[in-house]
Amino acid sequence: MRRTGNWWRNGVAIVALLTGLGAARAADEGLFAVAHAGAVLDVPGANTVMDYAPTGALRDDAKSALAPPLPPEAQPADSAQTPPSPAPAPTPPTTADRLPAALDALIARPGALNALGAGDWRKTREAVKQFYATRQFAPAWTDSKGLNDAGRSVLARLARAGEDGLDLKPFTLPAADRAETDPDGLAVLEASVASAVAVYALEASGARIVPTSISPDVTARAQVVDPAQALAEVAAATDPDAALKGFNPPQEGYRRLREKLSQLAAPKAAASFDGAQVIRAAAGADAESPRRYAILANMEMWRWEPREMGRDRIEINVPDFTLHLIRNDAEVEHSRVIVGKPQTPTPIFSNAIKYLLVNPIWRVPPSIVQKEMLPHADANPGYFARMGYTVKTIRGQMFVEQPPGPGNALGRILFMFPNEHAVYLHDTPARGLFAAAKRAFSHGCIRVEQPLHLAVEVMGGAANGWSTQKVEGLLGTSERTVSVPAPLPIHIEYFTEFVDDDGMLREREDVYGLTARVAATLSRISQY
Repeated sequence: MRRTGNWWRNGVAIVALLTGLGAARAADEGLFAVAHAGAVLDVPGANTVMDYAPTGALRDDAKSALAPPLPPEAQPADSAQTPPSPAPAPTPPTTADRLPAALDALIARPGALNALGAGDWRKTREAVKQFYATRQFAPAWTDSKGLNDAGRSVLARLARAGEDGLDLKPFTLPAADRAETDPDGLAVLEASVASAVAVYALEASGARIVPTSISPDVTARAQVVDPAQALAEVAAATDPDAALKGFNPPQEGYRRLREKLSQLAAPKAAASFDGAQVIRAAAGADAESPRRYAILANMEMWRWEPREMGRDRIEINVPDFTLHLIRNDAEVEHSRVIVGKPQTPTPIFSNAIKYLLVNPIWRVPPSIVQKEMLPHADANPGYFARMGYTVKTIRGQMFVEQPPGPGNALGRILFMFPNEHAVYLHDTPARGLFAAAKRAFSHGCIRVEQPLHLAVEVMGGAANGWSTQKVEGLLGTSERTVSVPAPLPIHIEYFTEFVDDDGMLREREDVYGLTARVAATLSRISQY
């Protein structure tokens, strides 16, 4: 409904509204009727249209406009003067937040001591960071108060690293009960423990020395663990101490040496020494130091052996001039061998016997022809024929062979394990040399004392229908190849210190000087 009235009356109503008149008074003045929604006030010059609620109810904005004014003390505060709501408190940083920076500082640290000798220390530190990245930098060894149970467990093993001949001097290990709550301090603690764990695992698995750096004839290869993998294994272990210790060699020979090391007094003075000092007292050191250094060197060489050597195998210890036949992880017999001279040493490595050559032809290596045979032939024109050799010249190169027979330098049987050194086990017609105490006479191959019996064992023995008589039946003048039923692992080793089955620590001459070189290398590494 549209109501149009005197503009004066409407002006009065507006004035009444603006001056705070009550709703009843405004109605008495005839301002408006609220019988219908949509009533309009006509104010000259304003043309204003106001919507109203249905009968009996005013809109909230109209109610507000018509309400009497509030006293000053009840007036709402100016919105411009209302203080803003306080910002939420920042989340406190955690060890995981601070750990990336702590690891970056560890990696970038200039002049960081290399605890790994030949190992790559920087790459190891980067692997530590990668380990944490895969777990979103969640700490493994600490909680909100310091070391957790796993951290204390690995710390106990790290503190005993010397029992295994390992050296963690670059690390200042924390006290097991160290209290730490600051996230930055916890991150540094976490990174330090993780680095020490990685280095322990690497040293224990053989990272400190590359065997060929001791001699090119030592081609045994340590199975060095990946540091990130080592951290993951130890972190997941129910017994972190045992898991960390497990990176040391598992063989009985190593464990026996470790036990003997624990029985020796700690050195009274650290000493730098060359190889010769391994077998004599170092200046300022106690009388047990040479033996201690030699044991440590031999423990290190155990790290070069395969962790899985085979339950059935052959082990040959060069300095002891002895072959050991192992069945089901127990020695069943041993015999004497002849090894290479110091000038032509027997190489140190592992392989597997794959076949036998019976009645072998000796194809003389060119080096022996040039260095040993030709000088004799020049002085004695009939030398080759008199010694039973055949000589062929092909494209200007001389080839010398010795046919099968009782006088053949290889004897009647060869035990073949193809390798880069072209060495093997074989029989020999020079039986008298086995009586010598020091049996280093060959050009590098290994001569065995009981070839027929060894052949029976390699072929599987009576269980496979083999006997000494059967082997003898193969002997003759024609070379024959006999494949073994299954490859038999063979390990050519170098241990001048070992513990026998009676628990006695034995020492052998360092015929090739390898123990001395290993000991000297460990000494240099320990001084960084």
